[in-house]
Amino acid sequence: MLRGIANGLLQTIANQEASTSVATKCYEDRLYHLEQKVLHYEHTFNEPPEGYEVNDRKVTNFHIPVGGGLYQEAKWVHLNDDGTVSGYHSSQGPNERPYVIDLYAAPDYSIDLLLEPLLAWFQHMLTRPGGDFQILQEAVADTGDWGYAREIACYRMLNDEVTAVVVKIEEYQRDLDAAHAHLRSCESRLMLARAAERLTTLQNVPRKIGALCSGWKKTTRMPQGIHVCTAPLEDE
Repeated sequence: MLRGIANGLLQTIANQEASTSVATKCYEDRLYHLEQKVLHYEHTFNEPPEGYEVNDRKVTNFHIPVGGGLYQEAKWVHLNDDGTVSGYHSSQGPNERPYVIDLYAAPDYSIDLLLEPLLAWFQHMLTRPGGDFQILQEAVADTGDWGYAREIACYRMLNDEVTAVVVKIEEYQRDLDAAHAHLRSCESRLMLARAAERLTTLQNVPRKIGALCSGWKKTTRMPQGIHVCTAPLEDE
């Protein structure tokens, strides 16, 4: 009976040891996997996501909300083709969605001076064709400031658009002046031909809406496409 009790206790101890060994192995495996995940995330946060690079003052005004009214400066940034920049802060991983902002030049408040207009030589390099603008672009690129480079390119593009619009306006103005000149010539020929005096019998024809009139305008109260003659009506 004692031998049976002893064997039972030994079997219980052996079972407990086996169970403890299995549990310990499970905990060790779980701890190993957690350590691997930690190493993976540490590697992830220390290496830029694909296509990104460290924000070494490339975008100085890029702050990403992290909740509770707090922000973190973007650690990894990517320059997009549409004038925006994507970024991650230091606690994000590549599987999360990046934060995207419009790219502008950051204001510089380090110098307590009144703002002055752009200097003439700087505007000259911004707007002149050829090598001057290329030299300016290269110098700006050397600063490593993406917002600064973006504003330079944006100014150049907008200046070209304004120039193109001005050229069109000048062309339209020339066409308008030519049309006015032709109209005045036609009016002079009608005067020399005494056209009105030859048709004096028509001077008493009542003028009504839809008849010939000297002034027309579109009113906001009428449906689109309907015009009202503003010439005064004569009594029949």
